[in-house]
Amino acid sequence: MASGALEWQDPRGGGRIAYKEIDQIHFFKVRKFGVAGQTRALVSRCVLRARSGEIITLAQDHYVRFGVREDRRRSFQLFRDVLVARVSSANPRVIITYAQTSRSRGRNGVAAQAAAWGISILRWLNPERAAAMSSSIMRTFGPWIPEHRIGHKNLVAAYPEKPAAEIERVLRGVWDNYGRVCAEIVHMDSICDVGPDNNADCKIVMDAETIGLLKQWDRRPLLFFTAHLANWEIPASVGKTLGLDIVVPVRRQHLDLIADYLAQTRPGGAGTYIPIDGDTPFKLKSAVDRGACIAIMVDQHSADGIDAQFFGRACKVTPALARLARTLEWPILGIRTIRLPDQRLRIEVTGPIDPPRDTDDQIDVAGTTQVIMSIVEGWVREHPDQWLWLHRFWR
Repeated sequence: MASGALEWQDPRGGGRIAYKEIDQIHFFKVRKFGVAGQTRALVSRCVLRARSGEIITLAQDHYVRFGVREDRRRSFQLFRDVLVARVSSANPRVIITYAQTSRSRGRNGVAAQAAAWGISILRWLNPERAAAMSSSIMRTFGPWIPEHRIGHKNLVAAYPEKPAAEIERVLRGVWDNYGRVCAEIVHMDSICDVGPDNNADCKIVMDAETIGLLKQWDRRPLLFFTAHLANWEIPASVGKTLGLDIVVPVRRQHLDLIADYLAQTRPGGAGTYIPIDGDTPFKLKSAVDRGACIAIMVDQHSADGIDAQFFGRACKVTPALARLARTLEWPILGIRTIRLPDQRLRIEVTGPIDPPRDTDDQIDVAGTTQVIMSIVEGWVREHPDQWLWLHRFWR
């Protein structure tokens, strides 16, 4: 990046374009094979459109050889931020857009059509039959897809003492739970009818301790951490149903059809669930300014995260919750869902936790993040078949 223009070199030569000539910047992601040792990964792309009509595509990944690409995510993110700042300064009218995936992965693909049919069938059935059917399908076909091997490796590393038969039993429970989650999301509008005083016969229940904690912290801004346990969509939806102003940053689904469907059916809609993109910090700041509670999913790999221990293995997790706690000094509580033997879902609230502090009496970000991950590990150990072992959390 020169002082007034973007310059590049490629096998066909070189080029140069002034920042003020760039009218549009579009960021999206595509799935590539052989990135950073992975069989497949979502990688970033940036498309610049100039007034002259020229289109320039910039990539996060570098081609090494057939099937092998080098991931340059960190340098690409820094490059992207500086580029946006320079172009915006030179051309205040520039249009900047963000999307999770390229249009080639839109709603007309085979996977999207299959998802649309699945949603229609599950919606046509009642919630119990939909959950049973979805669970049966996942238990049958789940072991044949690559994520099953990922889950098996994760479980063997986390529980080296468990025999192979026990590992497979847990994995079968994971697929059973995942199938039920898919069906429950389709029927979210009908199952999230819980209230503090009338939940005995509902799909979602809360014990007296949880109800007492919610009443104790009523109308106060809080920070919640949660994880992919049982049905992880339930806590925020129930909080919204109970009148809790809560905001949850979420990763947008790869398929546009699924992402749009979730945006329409999740209780609270766009006001509760905000997609993780370039505008997320600004949306979070708006939520904080109005005193809304913030809930963050902490059990996902974060390339820009900090190191933590989970099941005795190093992983990178987001420190966002601990950083918010350090700045805001809001109470930190954990919230999780437990699937009961009768397939009802129980909401439990833990805390508030006592975060460790540094010598200046400020909340220690790394220490607090580790405390949170230790609590989540305890949750997973209680019900290992209800956690989503199928993603590459350790890398």
